[in-house]
Amino acid sequence: MNDQKSATLLQILKQHTANGIAVAFSGGTDSTFLLKILAQLQQEQFFHLEALYMHSIFQTEQELHAVQELATEFGVPLKIFSMDPIQEIPEIKNNPPDRCYFCKKNIFTKFLEYTRQKHIATLADGTNSEDLNHFRPGLRALKELSVFSPLAEAGMTKKDIRQYSAELHLPTA
Repeated sequence: MNDQKSATLLQILKQHTANGIAVAFSGGTDSTFLLKILAQLQQEQFFHLEALYMHSIFQTEQELHAVQELATEFGVPLKIFSMDPIQEIPEIKNNPPDRCYFCKKNIFTKFLEYTRQKHIATLADGTNSEDLNHFRPGLRALKELSVFSPLAEAGMTKKDIRQYSAELHLPTA
């Protein structure tokens, strides 16, 4: 990880860690990579770091277990939230094309409430630069809530993240 994109990412992250950072952690390629990089940065200069995971009917127990294992391996505290999107978000029942907007808005609002209670200044997610070029209604919710997307800000593509993840021997590479 010694190129301009990785250097940019590290610089961006260092600007957001002083007052704590929480990562919306799904256990996917992007958020796993982001959490690993933050965990490494924390070894250099301590800052408050947490992983936040939303468990719902859409995730399996195996996914939950994998997230727990990764957070433990990285030495990052994991806060698990639970929700039933079908019951909690009326808009989801009709399955509209922008259903992801409503779901992300609900999830990230809960994450932000938690980070405020814990006095964690930054909530980050694993959106990458390619996500910005596709129809992703959930991105609107992230923008409205001022969620920090460092991978996208650094111009990192899914290919970049997979390459860096392989160098770090992450299972999500």
